[in-house]
Amino acid sequence: MLSALVRRGGVASFAALAADAEVPLVRLAGFLSYLARVAHVDGYAVLDVDAAGQEVRLSTQLLGQQFEITVS
Repeated sequence: MLSALVRRGGVASFAALAADAEVPLVRLAGFLSYLARVAHVDGYAVLDVDAAGQEVRLSTQLLGQQFEITVS
């Protein structure tokens, strides 16, 4: 899921992300909710899920800082 977002420049619609990650669209919102809880270390919003707009944004900079990894 994170790899799919990184490949798309950190932004994807629900439909595009579901297709890329091979997750059924009906399960995507629940999965993203869980992923956001895991990724939000110390309260930093690494993953922004806009359910109304059906869009997901990943802050690769925050992801790299929080988990001390290189994101490319």
